[in-house]
Amino acid sequence: MGTFIVYEEDVRRWVCRRANTPFCNYVGQDAAVERILDIMYQGFGNEEHAVQENIILAGPPSTGKTTLAKMLAEGLNIPAVFTDANQVNGGITVSGVRIPGGSDTVIHLILDAFARTLVGPLRGAKAGSFEVYVADPMLLFIDEIHGLGRRTADALLKATERKDAMLFGKNKVINCKNITWVGATTDWGKLPPAFRTRFMRIDLQPPTVEEVVQIVKLNNPTLDMETCQKIVFYGSLVPREALAFARTVQRYAERIGSVPADCVWACAQREGVDQWGMHRKRLEILQALKGSPLNLRNLGAAVACEGEEVVRYWIPPLLFAKPPLVKFDLSAYSITEAGLAELAKRGL
Repeated sequence: MGTFIVYEEDVRRWVCRRANTPFCNYVGQDAAVERILDIMYQGFGNEEHAVQENIILAGPPSTGKTTLAKMLAEGLNIPAVFTDANQVNGGITVSGVRIPGGSDTVIHLILDAFARTLVGPLRGAKAGSFEVYVADPMLLFIDEIHGLGRRTADALLKATERKDAMLFGKNKVINCKNITWVGATTDWGKLPPAFRTRFMRIDLQPPTVEEVVQIVKLNNPTLDMETCQKIVFYGSLVPREALAFARTVQRYAERIGSVPADCVWACAQREGVDQWGMHRKRLEILQALKGSPLNLRNLGAAVACEGEEVVRYWIPPLLFAKPPLVKFDLSAYSITEAGLAELAKRGL
């Protein structure tokens, strides 16, 4: 087991100030960060840095859920495992051996993370036909947790219950009392009711234009603010897309011997973005929704994209726009009046 420091209360307060944590350079989500700092403060009050609180980060795609979980683990100085509902449901293959989905996959991920650090009196012990383990403190992140299969969700209910905390697989069981479970969801309504009572909900909001500009500037200090604003306008309101577009602009500027500010529009044209800052694929989505609302599968088919690509890449800027160009309701996407206006000004 790792060596952890039990901080005195005044030191805990100092350590958990935002400026002294990995969150110091995180832009936006101030309310969510403050709540996570409360959780970090709790973790520093025991010898294991184990947080006796499970968290659901709820919000639209690309609002920083994974990044916040990574920063919490970094701040607590505990290892983290990142997976998603699709991987857990479908299982994984390790060294040619197929591990079935469900709790067995979760157990493998935990054991793999702690292959050299599993401790406790039950390490390697047998309890009937089970191998029983006690895990060191860690953070286990499950993206799109609402998509877990029913049997897996039922198994995790026991594991996330502090009075139980046992996760059972085919022939292994792990005591999860030191595991901090963090889930991410874009659809709180699909979570099993028991998850809603076992997890603290922390809501995340789409970033503002100003916040995305700050993110681009923070990661590209040589760019002036006007150039960062242009990059966000043509690149996207999704931070990772804006940052990727900033890299594209700088590489192009270096290659042709120009300055980034003079290369933004040329790069936007290469990327298929029009003069109003809209990518052609997103225009296709607006056109597909012009007739009637569509669920994710039908929308993906209409624009020739996989559903996951639509959710993670193409839809977020349409949802983040002020006002939103697309809305999501009752498991279907539909175009808003603002979205129709975007099509109209282009004659579509």
